[in-house]
Amino acid sequence: MTALDIFQESQWEWNELEKSEWYQSVIFKLLIRPRIPRFGVMTTNCVTPPGTIPETPAVCDALVLLRTNPAMLGPPYDELEPQPLRLFADIGNMELNDPCRMCIDGGYEMTIQGLHASIIPTFGVLSQELQRYSATLTADDAEKQAMVNGILAKTSQLATTITRDDVEDFYFYYVTRSVYSELGWTGYIEGYQALV
Repeated sequence: MTALDIFQESQWEWNELEKSEWYQSVIFKLLIRPRIPRFGVMTTNCVTPPGTIPETPAVCDALVLLRTNPAMLGPPYDELEPQPLRLFADIGNMELNDPCRMCIDGGYEMTIQGLHASIIPTFGVLSQELQRYSATLTADDAEKQAMVNGILAKTSQLATTITRDDVEDFYFYYVTRSVYSELGWTGYIEGYQALV
């Protein structure tokens, strides 16, 4: 390389469109998207619920305590600051044979399959209730009847068109919202600053 090549390389930078494309195709797709739903599974399926004392601890208890309340683990961890956002990195850094990782991956599949399997029965019951309500409407309630029939058509369509990808999108959104509600936006910003 010549000095001019080095100079030109050092002056190179991404424009906003390139940054956005890189974030969507690399960071979001490969790092964020797989970890957030697995975080939800870890916190619901693979840790001991607060306030209970099991005979044997759940497989992810030590890891979650290390990141959320290290003082509970005693020395030398008791002097560490809680950093719950580091659990996302831990999920990605675990080896595949780690018991916590196996619990997370198995629990994720079961959660998504369970949610997907419950779609048809859920929308079926909803459709039946709408039909029952529609039968009670009189001729004077034509506007309500039209509205109920529109909703009924949508519920019937949703029962047959929701895919596994849709369920995964919903679960991703659901866990993301729960993370914000648990940490609060100030906790999220403080955790982000601790990582940077």
